Amino acid sequence: MGSEILYRMRFLIFFIIISMVAFGFTFYFLTDHDSMNPLAGVQFMYLVLIGNYDSSEFNNVYLQILFVMVSCFNFFFIFTLIVAISVTSFNKDSNMNSN
Repeated sequence: MGSEILYRMRFLIFFIIISMVAFGFTFYFLTDHDSMNPLAGVQFMYLVLIGNYDSSEFNNVYLQILFVMVSCFNFFFIFTLIVAISVTSFNKDSNMNSN
C-alpha cells in the first residue's frame, strides 16, 4: 500500500522537491553569500519544511516575503498529502467492502 500511495503522488512529490530546491536557491541569493552556499540554502529550506529553523535567519523584507510564500506552500503540500492518503485509504476500504 505504501508504494502505491507514492506512485499515485509522484507528481506532487516531484513538485515538493523542485519547490524546495527553488526556494533554497532563492534563499541563497537573498542572504550573505560568504556564510552560505546553494546547497546550504536548500538544506535550510528542508528544515523550514519540517519546522526546524531559526526565524532570525529571515532578517530582511525579501526573506520575510519568502518565508510567507514557503509557509503557504508547506500548508498546501501537507494538506494535499493528507487528502491524497485519505482518498487512497477510502478507495482501498470501499473496494474491499464491495467484494
